[in-house]
Amino acid sequence: MEEQIRRLKLWDEGKKKGPYFFRLFLTSRCNLKCKFCVYGSKKSEQFQEELTLKEWIRIIKEVSGLGCKRVDILGGEPFIRKYETIKIMSMLKEHNFSASVTTNGTLLDSNMIHEIVKMDWDVIQISIDSPNKKIHDYYRGEKGTFNKAIKSLKLFNYWKNKLKKKKPSVVVASVLTNWNFLDLEEMVKLTYKYKANCFDATPLFQDFPEVGKFQLNEENNPKLLKSIKYALKYVKEKKLFSNLQGLYENFDVINEKDKFEKIKQKRISEKKIEFPICFEPWLTLKIDSGGWVTCCSSQSEKKFNIKNKDVRDLWYGKYFNKIRIRMLRKQPINACKHCCYNVYSTNMKLYENIKRREPNLLKIH
Repeated sequence: MEEQIRRLKLWDEGKKKGPYFFRLFLTSRCNLKCKFCVYGSKKSEQFQEELTLKEWIRIIKEVSGLGCKRVDILGGEPFIRKYETIKIMSMLKEHNFSASVTTNGTLLDSNMIHEIVKMDWDVIQISIDSPNKKIHDYYRGEKGTFNKAIKSLKLFNYWKNKLKKKKPSVVVASVLTNWNFLDLEEMVKLTYKYKANCFDATPLFQDFPEVGKFQLNEENNPKLLKSIKYALKYVKEKKLFSNLQGLYENFDVINEKDKFEKIKQKRISEKKIEFPICFEPWLTLKIDSGGWVTCCSSQSEKKFNIKNKDVRDLWYGKYFNKIRIRMLRKQPINACKHCCYNVYSTNMKLYENIKRREPNLLKIH
């Protein structure tokens, strides 16, 4: 939070700063067909032409030059592009980024994991959606995926011990649905059993009919709240890291859909905060696998492409500035309707910290 607030203060003083977060969507392809993911439902001809390794290297250098500190490699499944992913990971560490990669864990082998541990990679998130392998495999659309993900957890632990490394921090990441919300305590126990460092549960929030049947609803609330409480007790007992406390504190937005934006506005109004409705345009740069540039993970419009363009020109250009002005005026853009829980919770943490520590930071120029 310290660095994000520092950058916002500089913007407030008229001193423009580069992005803090860079979300790098290396590919939209995946080797699995997850029931709740739009990528898994796509046919091969629907995928866009992807940026080359050479193009990504150029982009990373430019982002580094803007003073960016954190990078998240996302997909699709990044390790579909095995060689490019490892090369990009290595380059990010050479440029002193704090970086993470999210994977389903099925394409990793011992040699790859050895290389990842050896380079002092920061965070690896491995997706496991149920402590029951049959349910997890059903979610992921292929038998054997649970065992492969568990094998990856074991291999990370093996190589970290062998090389005497503390990194990477291994996160067990679950998509929270109406099928697995009662399994939170068991998922935390699985995290502890396989010596991962953190458990992260992200509520499913998709506007696609094909995944709607997995969406949490208000009927789940009483049992969901109990499930979070029981899991939190185990987290504290075993001294694990987890986002469950945040889920508990933001419980009223976990399964909201149409009212998501209304709730954000209500919270901001209640706390009498006069900051922008969202800080993403000042802190976050997202580039998808085809080179389309936006300021938010929930935003997918295709207006500006990074091919043959400089990252600096786009970041300080009319497109981003127009969105910043709208956020200052509390005028949501279309992407705000699809705001995901992680973006929402990050913004609320910033609001709380700024309100407490920088009460005069009321306008961003």
